[in-house]
Amino acid sequence: MAKGDTYQHIIDSALALVAEYGLEKASLSMIANKAGISKPAIYYYFSSKEALLDHLFHLLFDDYQFDHYFPLDTYTKDNFSTLLTDNGLQLLQEYDENPELLKIINHFIVYAGQKQSYDEKLKQTLTEFLDGFKRLLIHGQQLGVIKTGDVTAKAQLLGLVLDNISSYLLMGIKVESTAVWTQAVSYVMGDD
Repeated sequence: MAKGDTYQHIIDSALALVAEYGLEKASLSMIANKAGISKPAIYYYFSSKEALLDHLFHLLFDDYQFDHYFPLDTYTKDNFSTLLTDNGLQLLQEYDENPELLKIINHFIVYAGQKQSYDEKLKQTLTEFLDGFKRLLIHGQQLGVIKTGDVTAKAQLLGLVLDNISSYLLMGIKVESTAVWTQAVSYVMGDD
């Protein structure tokens, strides 16, 4: 097995086991066994289980940014409502298609109470999404497609709707995510 392949097998195995057993129960021995390598081989890539978990955390959360899903510069007067709806549905589709990812994210969220750097990064990410929605809605006001009013509350509504839909999906509860997200966008746009 080539070095790059070993690294990827470690990452894939660790993610699968974290999804199944959680951060604390997924041991380096289990990860090595699933990856088809010896436990000492993991130490070539990661100095400890904590270093591996830190790496997984950053793999998951460093690229999870508002602008990746809702790029402000693509929103125009003509496409604002459609694009906001489509971008949100794309994010929700990623969650729906990969329930294991939601489980892993949830394990890190729970573990964040024990690790300050995770807690800070998660709070930063959530705040960045709320701020991103606010920037986007202010842009919509400037374009004349969002009615004047409290953009902070509307931005928070969008963030909370996405977060809560993902929570239901994590629990295996199917919700009308397309209809709920479309309704939230309609409300924010002032289409009621």
